[in-house]
Amino acid sequence: MATRKTKVTAPISEPQLTTALTRGIRLLQCFSTADQELSSKDLSERTGLARPTVFRLTTTLCELGLLRYSESRMMFSPTPRLLTLGAPVLASMKARHLARPMMQQLAEVSDAQVLLSAGSQYEVIVVEAAMGSKAEVFRPEIGTRLSLSHTAIGRAHLLGLSVQERQRYIRQISATDAARAKALETKLKEDEEQLRRKGFITARREARPDVAGAAVPMRSQIDDQTFIFSCSVLPFNVDDVQLDAIGARLASLVHSVEASFGNLGDFSASHGAVFESQAPPRRRAAK
Repeated sequence: MATRKTKVTAPISEPQLTTALTRGIRLLQCFSTADQELSSKDLSERTGLARPTVFRLTTTLCELGLLRYSESRMMFSPTPRLLTLGAPVLASMKARHLARPMMQQLAEVSDAQVLLSAGSQYEVIVVEAAMGSKAEVFRPEIGTRLSLSHTAIGRAHLLGLSVQERQRYIRQISATDAARAKALETKLKEDEEQLRRKGFITARREARPDVAGAAVPMRSQIDDQTFIFSCSVLPFNVDDVQLDAIGARLASLVHSVEASFGNLGDFSASHGAVFESQAPPRRRAAK
């Protein structure tokens, strides 16, 4: 009697697992608040992965409950289960919990939107948002990535990087868009001067035509994380003097958050004169 041969499956090697994990994360990173649904073709084009590879990865991600597939639209979308991965990150951000009441107070006083964003090398992500009861500004969702070159928040983050890191980012842009890189370099010089003189950066109608606002980077890192605060209003509701007043209030908020954490020395010293003029004035001791 013939013996049926048993198929032996070779164990998956560690490099293979690492590659699959990396590719799976790249697929998930394709989704954003602007791109909430993507097809297999979209995912293949954005990651450079072959369609069969995308099929295998999306099948696994759907089985894990991280993606769902719509048969009628033939599109993939993230599921609420992904939120469980981000919840520990938000819960661990001390600056977010401490600043939230002050952000809400500023939002109410200024009829504005106040955001706290976290910066990580060449990426800025919204981690907290407060809205005034009369604010009419578009509100980005927590987890939204913001432009580094087209928002005051993004440029404030870039000014918090070392000169070497900033130049490296500009060179990366210049490799594909020299005009954009030159414009960013010019804008950063203007913002750097404004940050020195006023302690905040203002902008009008940049990423969105219906937004004006100010941004202030924290001079200190908290748990090895950098943070940027911003306050946005409708551009036709404020003139330049009023926008500067909003920027000054925002800078005061940031100083209050920094004072609560105490140590500002290491980060501000390593990032040069940009932050020196932002230090809040020392109060005179009462006689």
